[in-house]
Parts: sequence; C-alpha cells; structure tokens
Amino acid sequence: MNLAIAARDGAKAIAQVKGDRVIRVKRARATARTYNTVTGIYMRKLRRSLIVIALVLAAAASAHSFARPILAQAPNVLAFTLDKQEAAPGETIIATYRLDRPARGVTLTAMAFGFVPLNLHLQQQMLSPSSRRSGVISFSLPAEAGKLSPLMIALNVDGQLRSRQRLIVTCDYPWFFAPRVEGCPFAPPRATWAAFQRFERGAMIWLAETDSVYVLYDALYSGDAPRLERYDDLFVEGNPDPPLPAEPPAGRFAPVRGFGLVWRTRERVRNALGWALAPEQGYTACLGYAYYGGKSMRAYVTTIERSLLEFEIYYAPVRWRALNRIGDQPVVVTGC
Repeated sequence: MNLAIAARDGAKAIAQVKGDRVIRVKRARATARTYNTVTGIYMRKLRRSLIVIALVLAAAASAHSFARPILAQAPNVLAFTLDKQEAAPGETIIATYRLDRPARGVTLTAMAFGFVPLNLHLQQQMLSPSSRRSGVISFSLPAEAGKLSPLMIALNVDGQLRSRQRLIVTCDYPWFFAPRVEGCPFAPPRATWAAFQRFERGAMIWLAETDSVYVLYDALYSGDAPRLERYDDLFVEGNPDPPLPAEPPAGRFAPVRGFGLVWRTRERVRNALGWALAPEQGYTACLGYAYYGGKSMRAYVTTIERSLLEFEIYYAPVRWRALNRIGDQPVVVTGC
C-alpha cells in the first residue's frame, strides 16, 4: 500500500516537473519572439534612418560640388623684374611687372630657395594702381631676411604664383671667404680644431665643433657628385687602434685614432677610400652653415691647404664639392 502511494506521488511530481519545464520553454519562446520582433522593428527603423542620412549627405555633396567655384586661370606674366639683385634688410626694392590681361589683384610673396613658403612679411606698396595690366610695387625686407638668402620673390596674380625672381640678401654675419655664396650664415662662422688625411680615393676630415668624422669619397665617374658621410667620433684617448686587415703597401699609411676607428671597422669605407697617402695632420678650420630652404643646409669648411669645401646636408650629409671658384672669380679664404 505504501509502495503504491509512493509510486503515485512520484508520478505526480514527475508530471509537475515536466509541466513546469514546458511552461518555461513556452515562456522563453514567447520572450524570444517578442525580442526578435522588437529587434527587427528597431533594425528596420535604423536601416531607414541610415538610408535617409546617406541620401541627404549625397545631395549635400552634389550641391557643394556644383556650387564650388572654378578657379580661373590668372593672367600670364609678360615681364617681371627687380631693380636690385642684392639688397639688405630694410632696403627698398622696386618690382615692375606687365601682364597679358587685367588682373583683380597683384602682390609679392617671399619664398626660400627651392620655392619653400616662408612666414616672411614683405612691406609692400603699389606705386602705380591706375593700370591693372602693369604696375610697380615697392617693398622692403624684414630684419630676419638676413639669414635666409637667397630669397625667391614671387609675383602673386589673382591668388596664383605666376613668376619669380631671385634676390640675394646681404648677410647679417660675414663669410670667411670671398666672393660670397648665395646663402647666408645663420650663426657667426667660427674656428674649430680639425684634422685632415688624404686617401687614394678620397679624404677624411675631423671637426671638433661637431665631434664628427666626415668621409669624403671621390666621384666614381666624371660628372657624378662626390658622396659624403658623417660618423660620430667614438675614439677614446688611450684605447688601442683596432687590428689592421693587412699591412699597408710601401708609401701608404693606415689611419689611426678617430680616422682609424672608422676606417678599420667598416669594410665598405675601407674599400672605397683605399690606403692613406700620408699621416693625418691637425689644423684650425673655419666652419659656417647656411640655410637653403626646407630641410636643406650647406656647411662650408676650410682644408689644411686653406681651400674651401661645401657639404650639402639634407637630414644627413649627402654630397660635397671643392669650391675653387664662385661664379667667374677664384675663391680666397680670408680667415675666421
């Protein structure tokens, strides 16, 4: 009897559990249907909103493209001249121009060598405003122009740069050689301890001012620009020189100290330069730097024979050349 009652109660409990499970499943399905319905409605509304936004943006872009003014071609420049080829800051310069048709406005703009824009304000005045096809403009250079030679004075016609003339600026600091180069020192040139050594296919120069060793390679072919490399001077006084790959031939020398550290530890440098023709020699060099627009600088340094070298620097030294003449005049080192 007890077993029958227990079996009956167990069956009821199992049926109730199954019923509860069915109810939970039905509720879960109903909740999922409700969620999917709400989510579907939301996604449909979101898609419609995005479509509307895209259509509005497309219409705005189309309207903007149709409304954008077309920049008309500025008048051509028939003539543009400056009355001076060299001028000092504050000095008045006269610019004359002539156009092929009338212009709405004409001004002058100063640019660095290489046509790099400068934040350099020119004090300018139109002297002949009666004609829109030709005119005369007077202008003067600000004080900071004394470190930015050469300048490109561009003729701005109706907002377009149409012609330019080169203007050499009198330097704030004098060079240590004559005649001068177009660039100006951006700091006073100075004397520095230096060392020089000639090799079979180039030379090395050490400058105490920069604590650097400069490797000057001879040009491989006629017409090529000779290459230039710079290395930090890591030589420590008292340390032995690195071992030689071979003994120098008769009449040739192996570099030592800072030159030797670069030459002996870099096979590429060693193969390109060859052996030294004489021991290194110390001297006092003159050194100055000029800015040539953008990231371009040039360094000017004297050799032990008091000749002049130019190092072209763009982020890093890249080329060098000997300046024996500037224009049609021989270079004379005057001292620093």
